[in-house]
Amino acid sequence: MDRALGTLEDVRADASRLREQRRADLNRSMTLAAAAVVTAAMLSIAVAFLALGRADRALGAPLLALQCTVARQRAGDHDAVAETSHGALEVVGLAASFNAFTREARDVAEQRERTLEQLTELNRQKSVFVSTTNHELRTPLTSISGYVEMLQDGDFGSVGPEQARVLEVVRRNTERLRLLIEDLLLINKLDRDQENRSARHCVLDLAECVSGVVTNLVPQAAAGEVTVHADTDGSWPVFGDRDRLERAVTNVVGNAIKFTPPHGAVSLTLEGTPDGTGVRLTCTDTGMGIPEKEVGSLFTSFTRASNATAQQVPGTGLGLVIMRTIVEQHGGPWPWSRWRGKAPLSR
Repeated sequence: MDRALGTLEDVRADASRLREQRRADLNRSMTLAAAAVVTAAMLSIAVAFLALGRADRALGAPLLALQCTVARQRAGDHDAVAETSHGALEVVGLAASFNAFTREARDVAEQRERTLEQLTELNRQKSVFVSTTNHELRTPLTSISGYVEMLQDGDFGSVGPEQARVLEVVRRNTERLRLLIEDLLLINKLDRDQENRSARHCVLDLAECVSGVVTNLVPQAAAGEVTVHADTDGSWPVFGDRDRLERAVTNVVGNAIKFTPPHGAVSLTLEGTPDGTGVRLTCTDTGMGIPEKEVGSLFTSFTRASNATAQQVPGTGLGLVIMRTIVEQHGGPWPWSRWRGKAPLSR
């Protein structure tokens, strides 16, 4: 029993030594594993920093340089170009595309400048041509008109009914040519006076201006058996050029009378704009109206409504162009409401 107990104690002691040895081996293994993990983490961090450094050199710096180039371009330095000699392929490709875009934009800008210069010169030549041609036309036209009037008055002998009819046709067409020349000269003058147009502006009463125009157009309205009513009560002070505004009002009211059949009516009203900063003149007639699809094109020179042309109503196709130009030069907007058929036409 004593030997057995001794052997048991020896076995127990050996087992304790084995446990202690295994525990020590386990601790050593854990230490080694922890060291390996820490080493691997440090290596990973080092690799990450190395990769970030390379990425910064390949992406960050080129992108920052590209951003600086864009800022210089926006500041007006159109000769600034992006660097394409180093950096990531994607950044180099982006810089090359940006350079190509700036070159194209610069070419377009230069072409636009050249085009503007050419248009300015063409506009100047056009103005000189129109002015010279119209002045040259007015001289013989005045002579023709004078001789026709003398023939109609019988200064060269009696005129029969047939000759009188022919002379009236000549007089009427001479008057149309005279009005066309005056309209062309006015448009040319309006274009030239873009810069100093405000020099002739002063405070005036638009109601008085409209009343004067209606008075001047009474003979035309009476000849066409058209009633003209102007609701211009009160004073409507505006700042503008009286002659130009009277011409604009004359054009629109004269058109309304001309395109209104006998026993029709033309109405004029003055009212304040919704924002209270201006005056709105509305002219409504009971004339033939304008086809809706043609309204937008009426503000092109020498363009007339198809129904006016079909009914052979005389006109130059410049009245509305002149009117709109004058309104816009006075800072006014251009509202235009219209109806088709025989319904009223608001101008």
